Amino acid sequence: MLIIINLLILCVVLFLYIHIYNHNKTSNYLELYEMENLSKEKLEDIINYKQPLLLNAINLVENINIKHLLSEYSTFNINIYNNTSDNLCKINLQDYYNVASSTNYLSYNNEEFLQETSIAKMLCKNDIFFRPPNMCAKKYDVIMGAQNNNTRLKYSINSRNILYLSSGQVEVTLCPPKYYKNLHVKKNYETLEFYSQINIYNVDNIYKNDYNKIKFLRVILNIGQVLVIPPYWFYSIKFLEKHTLAFLNSYTTYINYVSLIPHLTMQLLQLGNVKLNVKKSNYCKNNIKPEGATRDGIKDIEETRKEIMETISEETEECDISDNVISDNVISENVINNSNNKT
Repeated sequence: MLIIINLLILCVVLFLYIHIYNHNKTSNYLELYEMENLSKEKLEDIINYKQPLLLNAINLVENINIKHLLSEYSTFNINIYNNTSDNLCKINLQDYYNVASSTNYLSYNNEEFLQETSIAKMLCKNDIFFRPPNMCAKKYDVIMGAQNNNTRLKYSINSRNILYLSSGQVEVTLCPPKYYKNLHVKKNYETLEFYSQINIYNVDNIYKNDYNKIKFLRVILNIGQVLVIPPYWFYSIKFLEKHTLAFLNSYTTYINYVSLIPHLTMQLLQLGNVKLNVKKSNYCKNNIKPEGATRDGIKDIEETRKEIMETISEETEECDISDNVISDNVISENVINNSNNKT
């Protein structure tokens, strides 16, 4: 009986090991596969190569553009982030379009917005073809940004990620996992985001040596195309046209969850120690002016800024950093004491 139990344990361990190994396996060939009119079986076979895949003549979302969103869901809140920090700010869609759509602020992680507006239900009906076998969870996101703005170079740990557009055009920069050590990756376990500290469109001098060792693959993505991004491949999205709407679907399988146990454990520890604060961001400051704004338009925008600041002040709480802050009075007293001791 003991031998049978040991054999069963061995079989289970081997089963998990083989599947986890296959899931974590990556491909580092700097090559893009481009196809169309694929069957489900053929799609799964090609995706198993762990290479980026571009599919043509596929429309997963129609009749959704910024005008439609503004007419139907202008009062719903979306998340915006500064391109250089993780500070989160909530703002309704109309205010984002009026104020922040022409700045270096991006809107993503909008799963709640899609759920509240029922857009997620429509996306759920159209993506069955792309769902992996044994899927246990899925996530939908809409990404918005001003023309020529770009997201940070990051990678996903989900089993499958597909990117497609409902309006506009984007340039997607891809980078294989083998350049991980050159990309100075920063890990945010609170949101399970892993991104490079290098801005590939404006490289700092301290990163230039490592940046010159990296090779990228750039893809122009249009409406009617779907880009399948393999796990652990770095990607950055640059908006080439105004009012571009990009959708990102992420899928997780059961084996994927098992392989992510270390990351999920770190996330639980992080969430237990860190308090998420929605803070006032710099997008409301006076240096933000939309392109082509007239004097009357600027006055309206200033009034909108004030309303946004008041709303954010009421709905958010300040960061809990009182233990780490040293007041000016304490600093001045220390300076005086030091000077007296010297004399």
